[in-house]
Amino acid sequence: MRIDSSDVGSGKHDGEYLYISDIRLSSEWKPFDKLIRHVKPQKVYVRSNNDVTTRMRMYRTVSHFAPLGRKGQILKKIIPLCDNTNSYSPVNIFTTMQEAVQSYIAQRHDIQDAMSLYIAGYKNVLNDYAVKTEELERIATLNGDLK
Repeated sequence: MRIDSSDVGSGKHDGEYLYISDIRLSSEWKPFDKLIRHVKPQKVYVRSNNDVTTRMRMYRTVSHFAPLGRKGQILKKIIPLCDNTNSYSPVNIFTTMQEAVQSYIAQRHDIQDAMSLYIAGYKNVLNDYAVKTEELERIATLNGDLK
C-alpha cells in the first residue's frame, strides 16, 4: 500500500520500517543532465529529527529515513523525505518491497520514454540539416561554385 508522504513528514510513522524508491529527472531536463534524485528500492527506518544531532536534522519535515545496513542495523545516514529542488517532491513510500520495485520500474520506463522522444526529435533535426546541406551542395555544384 502506498503511504502519503505528509503522514511520514508529520511523524505518524516514526519508528516504523517502510520501503522507499524514487528516480527522477528535472522538469527542465536536457541531454546529459544527471538525475535529480535516485533512490533505489530499499527498506528504511522512519526516524524523528529529534533522534539525531542538529547538524543532521532535516528541515520542512518532522521525520526522515535511515537506511538499513547488511545485517539490518539502522545506519546514521539520512535520506530526506523530499528532494532539494524547488518542487520538494517526496520519495515514493510503500509498505512492501514489491510495490517499491514496481514503482521504481515504472518511473524508469517513464524516463526512458522521455529520453526516446527527445532523441527522436533530435534525429529529425539532424536529418533536416543533412537534407538542406545536400541541397545546398547540389546547387553549388550546379553553379560551379564547388569543384
